[in-house]
Amino acid sequence: MKKLPLSRYHRMLPVLTWAQLDLGRVEHATALIEQALLRIRREGLRLILVEALRVRARIALRAGRWSDAACSLEEGVAAAREIAYPDHHPSTEKEGRGDRCGPSALRREVG
Repeated sequence: MKKLPLSRYHRMLPVLTWAQLDLGRVEHATALIEQALLRIRREGLRLILVEALRVRARIALRAGRWSDAACSLEEGVAAAREIAYPDHHPSTEKEGRGDRCGPSALRREVG
């Protein structure tokens, strides 16, 4: 059996996650997408990152976590813009995102 190149394997992870979500396996889909995001980020596969973030947003929507979904979509839009304009790095304030989705926002929600 021929092994898939790593980038092809990573490209399939968001699709596999979406399939798990459609089968109603939300917990499994959540674990799978988080693992996929770690691998995709580590490999620097920005185009696949955009798709994976969209799938993570769908999982959050299914679970009723609107804020998490919005953060994933905003991160995906920022990643997509970075692909289209690699030398353009707008500040988060210009994007209107502020600090809603960063680590400090998570601390506010938890603490």
